[in-house]
Amino acid sequence: MRARLRAVALALAALSLLYGISVGSAPGEAEATRPTSVEPGAGGYSALREWLASARIRTASLRGDYDQLASLTRDYPTGNVLLVTLPGTSALLDRDIVPLHLWVRAGNTLIVSAALCDAPDWARGPQLRALADDVGMLTGLEAVGAGQPLGAFLVTPAVSRWEPALRHPLTEGVRAVEAVSDRVAPPCAVGLPGGRGALALLSSKGEMTGGRDDGAWLLPRGAGWVVLSAQATPLANRALGRADNARWASNLLRGSLGPGGTVIFDDGLQGAPELWDLRRLLLDPRTHASLGAVTLLWLLWVAGGTRLRAPLAPPRSPGVAALVAAEGRSLARAVEPHEAASALLEAFLSRLPEPARASPEDWLAARSGASSADLAQLRSWRRRLGSGGTVPLDALHDLLTRLRSPSA
Repeated sequence: MRARLRAVALALAALSLLYGISVGSAPGEAEATRPTSVEPGAGGYSALREWLASARIRTASLRGDYDQLASLTRDYPTGNVLLVTLPGTSALLDRDIVPLHLWVRAGNTLIVSAALCDAPDWARGPQLRALADDVGMLTGLEAVGAGQPLGAFLVTPAVSRWEPALRHPLTEGVRAVEAVSDRVAPPCAVGLPGGRGALALLSSKGEMTGGRDDGAWLLPRGAGWVVLSAQATPLANRALGRADNARWASNLLRGSLGPGGTVIFDDGLQGAPELWDLRRLLLDPRTHASLGAVTLLWLLWVAGGTRLRAPLAPPRSPGVAALVAAEGRSLARAVEPHEAASALLEAFLSRLPEPARASPEDWLAARSGASSADLAQLRSWRRRLGSGGTVPLDALHDLLTRLRSPSA
């Protein structure tokens, strides 16, 4: 009993440890909300998505690779917008970027909101070190000094203010765009490679140097456009209503969306699980390869790893002999051997004539066929039973059967 209780306790402890490792968070550290279209928290884009839905603008959530963009915009291949927020939870690879650039050059817009000049609490983790590389892969611009560890947590979030750098349709009606930082942000600077044709849209006056720090750029890419924002928070839930952030978002989308266009949120880069698609699963060749391998292993197990058994014969009803034998075994267990032997002898004597019952050996000796040995055995066993002794039942039965035959 103690061993069973110990096993149950250890099993519960193992389950608790697994649960803590899987879903638990670090002590004293709350999980920050990620910038996804379904996140209602401070860092999410659910307010922007609901705003677009109320304006009857189509939205979509990208949960896979960028090669899915073509299928998401199959009905309207141009005039679509993809919103990517950096840093993400996974790394960007060169082979994943090629379908994205082809999609943009076909006549679509890529908006990159990178935490270069603000420091939201979710912009942490190993991918922060790859922020400069990710920005370069998506836009071609060089983020100098990006990816440095964030500073201390601020009790009161810091607000940075960005103003239009020039008069442009994307900055029409925008007096200021505000970004919110939960931590002390490191200095940021973005370099402009020559010949890229990047147009600065937002800027901030440098307090220390008196110079101008640009915070948003517009870059042409084939028939499409790339917009880089050095702030990752102006379009988030908690900042969309600040200053002219909503106007800034409206200008970006109005100037980029075509008739029937879709605003696509890259939720997969922020760790959102991929949506279940049975059709895609069935079309994936890896599914059929896995099923084939499992089927082959099952056939090998059936053919070589199992032992076939012969079919069992159907049960038959017991015959008369079986019933008699069963009754005999039942009686043999219930009747004492002395009583059974006395009953056999009494049944034998009852078939003899009345005068012969007192001395059956003499009466049987006068009849042909009865051996002297059997008669002597009968006399000996009668005396033993008369004195309360026991005799072998099987031998007594055989003896009486032989003696009964001449008298039949």
